Amino acid sequence: MKAMRKLTPDEITTLKNHNCSAENWDWIQVAPDFDAQRIQSTRFYGRNSIGNNTGHVQIDGIDRPCGIYGAVLKNCRIGDQVFIANVSSGIQNYTIADQVVIEDVHQIMTEGKSRFGNGVRVNSLNEGGGRKVTLFDDLNAQVAFLQAIYKQDDRFQANLEKLINLAVEDKSRAHGTIACAAVIRGCKTIKNVNIGPFSVITGASELSDGTIASCREDPTIIGSNVIMRNFIVSEGAQVHEGSALEHVFIGQGVRVGKNFSAEHSLFFANCEMFHSEACSIFAGPYTVTHHRSTLLIACMFSFYNAGSGSNQSNHMYKLGPVHQGILERGCKTGSFSYLLLESHVPAFSVVIGKHMSNINVPDLPFSYISEDASRSHLIPGKNLFSIGTVRDGAKWPARDRRKSSVKRDLIVFDVFSPYTVEKMRRGRDTLQELYDNAAKEQEAVHHGGVVIKRLLLRKGAKYYGMAVDRYLLGKVFEKIEEPAEETRWDKIAAQLQPATIQHPACWVDLAGLLALRERIDAVIRSVAEDKIETLDGLSAELEKIFRDYKMDEWAYVCHAFEQEYGCAPQALDKEKMSALIARWQEAAGALNALTLADAQSEFADYARIGYGLGAVEEERLKDFEAVRGSVATNEIIQQCQAEGEAIKDRAARLLELVKRF
Repeated sequence: MKAMRKLTPDEITTLKNHNCSAENWDWIQVAPDFDAQRIQSTRFYGRNSIGNNTGHVQIDGIDRPCGIYGAVLKNCRIGDQVFIANVSSGIQNYTIADQVVIEDVHQIMTEGKSRFGNGVRVNSLNEGGGRKVTLFDDLNAQVAFLQAIYKQDDRFQANLEKLINLAVEDKSRAHGTIACAAVIRGCKTIKNVNIGPFSVITGASELSDGTIASCREDPTIIGSNVIMRNFIVSEGAQVHEGSALEHVFIGQGVRVGKNFSAEHSLFFANCEMFHSEACSIFAGPYTVTHHRSTLLIACMFSFYNAGSGSNQSNHMYKLGPVHQGILERGCKTGSFSYLLLESHVPAFSVVIGKHMSNINVPDLPFSYISEDASRSHLIPGKNLFSIGTVRDGAKWPARDRRKSSVKRDLIVFDVFSPYTVEKMRRGRDTLQELYDNAAKEQEAVHHGGVVIKRLLLRKGAKYYGMAVDRYLLGKVFEKIEEPAEETRWDKIAAQLQPATIQHPACWVDLAGLLALRERIDAVIRSVAEDKIETLDGLSAELEKIFRDYKMDEWAYVCHAFEQEYGCAPQALDKEKMSALIARWQEAAGALNALTLADAQSEFADYARIGYGLGAVEEERLKDFEAVRGSVATNEIIQQCQAEGEAIKDRAARLLELVKRF
C-alpha cells in the first residue's frame, strides 16, 4: 500500500475555495505529493483516497493537468496521474488505477456486491435453455463447448459447474476496478463493470454488469452508442457503432459493429459481426457476418461465412423453441439461404437456397447443398477443389488478430486433418454403398434429408478417395523426407512408429480444437471423478491436447494408412513406395488441376460482363484486366500453377530418394 495522509487545513481551505465539498474531510486520504490546486468543483461522499496528481495527460493532442475537475466521488480510490473531468452523476465504489482518463461521463458506479459478468448464464445453441454456458473472465471456446455439448454426463456437468462457480464466486466484489491507462470518455452509464488496462471506451450509451478485459499489447475498444448488459469482453476486441448486446461473451480479437444486435450468444476469437442479428448462437473462431438482413439463430458455427439474408429457424415447433443446428467448421451460406432446424451441415460445405427439410449429412464434407423445386440437393466433394476453400485455408491463420501473450482459444487451422479426412473416408464408403444399392434406372437417392444424383455418388466417392490419398500419402512422405541426409531405410522406418492410441480414428472438433475423442473423454472422466479440481487444471489438460495435436495426427495417419494401403508406413518396400508416389502424384495433381480450373473460370468471358462499357472487345478486355487482373497476374492462380509444378518436382525427388534406400 502507498503511504497516504490526511488533508492539511490549508489544503482543505484551497479545496473549498475551488468549490469542492466533502461529507467529512477526515475521510479523504491523499498521497504525500498531492496538489490541492488540481481538484476543482468536486463533491466527496464516503471515504476516498487520491494519489499523486501531478503531471499531465494528453487528450486529443492537448496536454491536460492531471486532477479532478467537476466530479462527484463516493468511496473511490484514485491512483497516480489520473485525470477526471465532468462526471455529472458521479463515480461510486471504484478503484481507479494510475494514468486513467475519465471525461464527460454521466455515471460510473458499482452497486452492492457484483461479479461483473462472471456467472452470467447464456442460453447458447438452443433457445430452450438446455445448453447453458456460464461466463467467466478466462472462458475459452473449448470450455464453453464442454459446457454446452456434453450434457449426457450428469456427473461431469455437475463437477464442471462446481469448478466454474468457485472461480465465479472469487470475482465477487463491492468495488469495481478501472485498471491502469484506461480511457473513458463521452459515455452515459457504466454500472457494475470492471475495465481492464489500456482499454478505450468512448461514447458508450450503457454498459452494465460486465468485464472488459484488455492489455497493453492488445487494447480493447468500446465505441459510440454501444449498449451491453451481462457480458464479458476479451482482450483486443472492438465493439462499435450502436451495437446492442445482452448476455454475451466477446472473445479475443472479435469485431462487432454497425448496429449488430445479439442476445444469449458467444463469439470466440476473431469473429466479425456487423449489421446482422444473432440469438442463441455459439460462434466459434472466425465466424463472420457482414450483412444487414442476416439472422443467425440457435446454431453452432466456426470458420463460417454468412451470406446476406441467411436465416435458420423451425416454425413447426409446438412445445416451445427447439431450434438447434450444427454447421461444422468452414461452412458458408449463400444469400437468402434458409435452413430448417434441426440440421447438421458437414464441414467446409456451401448451402444455397431455402431448405424446408431437416438436413443430416455430417460425413459428406466439402459438399454443395442447393435447393431445387423445394428439395435439397447435394453434390458431394465439390468444394474440395474450390479456389475459395484454398483461399480460406490460407487466410485464417494470417488473420489472427490476437496480440495478447495468452491466446485463450485453442485453434487448429488445418483444412485437411484427421477430423475431415476420416469423414471423407466414411463418406466415400457411404456414397459407394448408396450407389451399389440403387437400381440402375434410379436417377437419384435420398440420404440424410438430401437428394444425391446417382451419377454423383461415384464421382463424389472418387473425389474423396483422391483427397484421402493426397493427405495420407503426403503426410507419410513428409516424415520420410525429414531426415534428408539419412539414406538407410531401417533408420528412417524406426522414426515412423506412431504413438500407441486405442482409437486413433475417432476425432472431435471442440470449436476450433481438433482432438482425439479418447483424450477428450479422459479429461471428462477426470473432471467427473474429481481428479481435476480447478479451472486452471482443466485448461492445462486442454492445452496439452492442443500441443500434442501433431503427435496424435501422426498416429491417425499410420492407422488410416495401413487400412488404405495394406501395410504400415514403416513396412513399406521400394516397389510399394514407388507405386504410392505415383498414386499421390496423380491424386494431388488432379485435385490441383481442378482447383486451378475453378480459379481460371473467374476470368472467363461470362465474368467480364459489365466491363468496358461502350468499348470494343479489345478495350473491354483491358478494362477487365485493369480492375480484376488476369490469369497471368493473379496471385492465387500463380500459387496453384506453382503447386502443380511442385507436385511433379516432389514426386521426382521422392523416387530418387527411394533408389538410395
